[in-house]
This record gives sequence, C-alpha cells and structure tokens, in this order.
Amino acid sequence: MPEMCDVTFLVGKEKAPVHGVKAIMATRSRYMYQLLLQHQKQSSVERPKTKKIKDSPFSQKLTITIPDYQIGDFQAFLKFVHSGKANIGFNNVIGLLCASVEFGFSDLRTACMQFIQRCQSQGHGLALLDLAWTYQHKRPAQKLICQLKVPLQAMTQATTPLMKASARPRSQDLSANPALTPHSPPVGVTS
Repeated sequence: MPEMCDVTFLVGKEKAPVHGVKAIMATRSRYMYQLLLQHQKQSSVERPKTKKIKDSPFSQKLTITIPDYQIGDFQAFLKFVHSGKANIGFNNVIGLLCASVEFGFSDLRTACMQFIQRCQSQGHGLALLDLAWTYQHKRPAQKLICQLKVPLQAMTQATTPLMKASARPRSQDLSANPALTPHSPPVGVTS
C-alpha cells in the first residue's frame, strides 16, 4: 500500500520504487534514522518554502535513491525492518547480509551468517561465492568472498593431484576398478 507510506526508495539501476514508513524505520535503526533525517533536510532545502505551511521535518513524502542493491533483496530487507521477520533464502542472503551490516541490524546479520554457514556445510560454498560477487562493492560481501575462497582453494589443491592421477593414460582396464571409471567421482587416494 504505497499510499500509506511516506518514503519511497528507488532501488537498483532500474530505480524501482520500494515503499516504507519513516517512523517505523527510524525507530528500528539509528543509521536509518540518520539517513531519513539527512534526506528530509536536503529535500526541505531544495523545496521552495511558503509562509502559510510550516512542516515538521518528517511530514512530507520522501524519495531516496538506493542504486547498489537488487530490488528483491531490498524489498526483503524493508519487510524485515517493518515486521521483524525475514524470509532468508539462497538467492537473497548476500543482499540481506550487506543491508543488515550497512543499516545496523545485528539480528538480521546473525541470521544471515547462520544461513550461510548451513549452506557451506551442505556443500554450497561455490554457489554462494558466485552470488557474493553481485555485491563485491560491499564490505560484507568482500569478507565473505575471502572466507569462501580459502576453503575452496584448499579443496581444489587437495583434489588436483587426484585429478592429475586420474587423467594419466593407464595401460590397465579402468572398468575393472569402479573407483577409477571416468563417469564416477574419485573415491579416494591410496599410496
């Protein structure tokens, strides 16, 4: 219900409108309060003043551009800001993590990190790394990229000798040993 909202965020390169309520956002985060207040002051300076109307700094609708978030991620973030609930999923966890750090929501940050750890433990580190590059300009994503690269590099280094060994031509029949068949993953290395 955009008509009930008093702030519009123009999100992403497309500048898609995402609506919110200033009072709720300002009470949830000191950073959000400062952001809203700063933009409110800027808009009141740019707006011509009339003698008849004396507005409080929070009385008129406000528009703020947020170019560096994906629309769905910022919508999920604002839903959390307004309701305290977030639907954290594989496709929005990086954007939510970055927004939680940038706008000062430690509880959302903790939930995102727990979700990321679960994904890593289930072997989805490489997919998370790909998603993290979307927000490579944000510090939380940069840290996550570094954290995800280290285990992946170690895993790559550990499997490289095995890959080289299985890539060597052998005189023996590979089908006799199911662990070395080209279509099955390597089982283990014995010396």
